[in-house]
Amino acid sequence: MKRKSTWVVRPYPHRIYRMREFLQGNLVAVGWPALGDLTGITTRDEIRDQLSKHYPGSARTIGAATGCLFRFVVEILKADFVVVPDSSNVYFGVVESGYLYEPAVVTDQEGYPHQRKVRWLQGGRPLPRKALSGRMANALKSRLSVFSIDNVDDVETTANRPDLFKPGEDTELKPSYLCKLQDGSLRGVNPHTFEEAVRKLLSLYGSSGFGVGRVGEGGVER
Repeated sequence: MKRKSTWVVRPYPHRIYRMREFLQGNLVAVGWPALGDLTGITTRDEIRDQLSKHYPGSARTIGAATGCLFRFVVEILKADFVVVPDSSNVYFGVVESGYLYEPAVVTDQEGYPHQRKVRWLQGGRPLPRKALSGRMANALKSRLSVFSIDNVDDVETTANRPDLFKPGEDTELKPSYLCKLQDGSLRGVNPHTFEEAVRKLLSLYGSSGFGVGRVGEGGVER
């Protein structure tokens, strides 16, 4: 019997923060909406051809995006673990479906049609990143959108420790903070304190915590 794999999927399909949709819809997803339905795809070459047609770029860019999509569409299996890092939190789940295509969210405004159904562990409560083992914390540092890690035992052990998980999720906090920052309504932030606010955000969430990136740059989706 094949041992379970553990997959990291970041909550920024098509550069849009979707942790709330992930939790409410019991799913994980990736972007690249222009590719259409990838059901039946079995090889990297097929994905690379579609990417070259719809998202042209350098060989390195196409190669990185191909790898992420192939892992999500083909290599992830039912019953595998999924780990979703979200700034200072981490969510754990178990994959419950094969690849699914959802045409209702294929537009640039949504952009997460390539999906997998997930059963969130601990009722979808987040684990503070600081509670991770050092080995797992290091494994999550990759900037790839979808990748596997070897820490299956760590995931199983951690997921069975309900005392480590927060009583609720705070997926609204980051987008609401960003909106207030952008429209100038964040209390106490003005042109003189803006730089300090940005510094605090980066220290809390990390430089990659806001999904900044271009498709294929290290595998980060555009």
